[in-house]
Amino acid sequence: MKQWSVSDLIDLEYFFARDEAQPEMLLEERDREIYLESVSPHLQETPAGSRSFRRNVLGLWLDERRGLYQKDHGTQAVLPGDVFTEALGLLGFVIAVIGIASGVGLALSMLVYGGQEPINVSVYFGVLVLMQILFIMVTLRFFFIRTSAGRLKRYSVVYPLLGTLLIRMVNRLFQSALRRFSAESKQGMEAVFGRALARHTLYGPVLFWTLFGLVQTFGVFFNLGAIAATLIRVFTADLAFGWQSTLQLSSQAVYSLVRVLAVPWAWAIPPGIAYPGLAQIEGSRMVLKDGIYHLMTSDLVAWWPFLVCAVCFYGLLPRLMLFVAALAGRRHCLSLIDFSAADAERLLLRMTRPVLSTAGSAEHDSGAAMNGEPGGAVIAEAVRAQGITSIVLVPADLAPLYDALELKEAVSRTLGWDVSEIREIQGEAHADEQVLGAAADASAAGDRGVVVLLEAWQPPIVETMEFIKALRVSIGKTARLAVLLIGRPDGRTIFTGVDASDREIWARSIHKLADPYLRLEAAGGSG
Repeated sequence: MKQWSVSDLIDLEYFFARDEAQPEMLLEERDREIYLESVSPHLQETPAGSRSFRRNVLGLWLDERRGLYQKDHGTQAVLPGDVFTEALGLLGFVIAVIGIASGVGLALSMLVYGGQEPINVSVYFGVLVLMQILFIMVTLRFFFIRTSAGRLKRYSVVYPLLGTLLIRMVNRLFQSALRRFSAESKQGMEAVFGRALARHTLYGPVLFWTLFGLVQTFGVFFNLGAIAATLIRVFTADLAFGWQSTLQLSSQAVYSLVRVLAVPWAWAIPPGIAYPGLAQIEGSRMVLKDGIYHLMTSDLVAWWPFLVCAVCFYGLLPRLMLFVAALAGRRHCLSLIDFSAADAERLLLRMTRPVLSTAGSAEHDSGAAMNGEPGGAVIAEAVRAQGITSIVLVPADLAPLYDALELKEAVSRTLGWDVSEIREIQGEAHADEQVLGAAADASAAGDRGVVVLLEAWQPPIVETMEFIKALRVSIGKTARLAVLLIGRPDGRTIFTGVDASDREIWARSIHKLADPYLRLEAAGGSG
């Protein structure tokens, strides 16, 4: 199975975006040729329709598209994925430099010693150790919040308020920016915004782990800088460390706390070095009115190994572990992407079905496909490659106009899905609760899809869009959902061509939903 990377995903989305402006027939010819010449020979025995099949097919297609891109634009052509990789590396380097500088600066500010008053161990330990432990605990708490957001929304007061405020602010800024555009431009901008949200829905976890890794990079180099600065100061200057506290703490209590904190490294370092002994702790206690002249040098220098080890084990080591977790988390999220979103399935269908004209001859082609004429075997291959059965929802006013066999042929030809059930709908969520429940049960059964048959010449009214939203809620956010458009019936069939302007209107409305698993297709083609 292909190991995908973030740069692969970026290039894949880049090529998807470029293909949106290309004629469908050209895309079908190109992708079918890529599949037959560069993809199919390398699939070996990968089961059609499986996740590994989709990952491998799209990976081979992406490699071929990259090669074609470089052929057209020269071998020095740079793709967005390359730019991202280089930019991420540069950003990581800058963050590392800032982290080192911050760690060095903070440590040196607390290691200033003029010979009059020892360096306060409590301040150093509190800032460079306790504060980091607190930050790490908050980080781990955020992990819990991310996995229990529903529970938090239910029982927390602050979380819903902050979330609502953030959504309102973003929406207000977006609407304010749209005022400068014409009505047509507004629709286009809203569609682009919806597509951006859809991509975040698909790849949000991958992006999270990437950014989380950068944060841990800062933490790692911050601690390295603090440790390096401390060691340099210890080896190049005569430092004295002492402790004091407004709280009435006994030397025995401090010794017990230090001994517990030193457990992670005390087994590997001699007892007199791993942490100061009781006598050394007592001898390094500062009393301001007495000064430091009565304190022993051996007691004043006994603290620095403990402080360095504490930063290593409670600051550096957890950050290293979180950084490794970020790498593992990103790799795991990449492995979970099944490429079942609309763009990927549309591409898979183009590769695994024959190139058939859909302008004015859709009825003949579909009949030929199902009757064993040229192209029929490959359409069957396309259906097998998808491995998806579907439940089709047909508006009640279209029920007397379609033939069930013709509907199944149209779904197979256009979506590459088989049809297991056909149900009539009223097009309103409250009137179709039973149908929504059946669709939800069908989607939960495995590789199933839901198809809604709609007339393209009728604009996407609010009730229709609300029904689609309700259907999405019922079947789940990652279930396959398709809107299959048909043109005006011509007396022979309802699966006629869709006007290009009608399809564009529907596409804008669908894009606003920001649903990456929602497909919009024309059963009879569009012109």
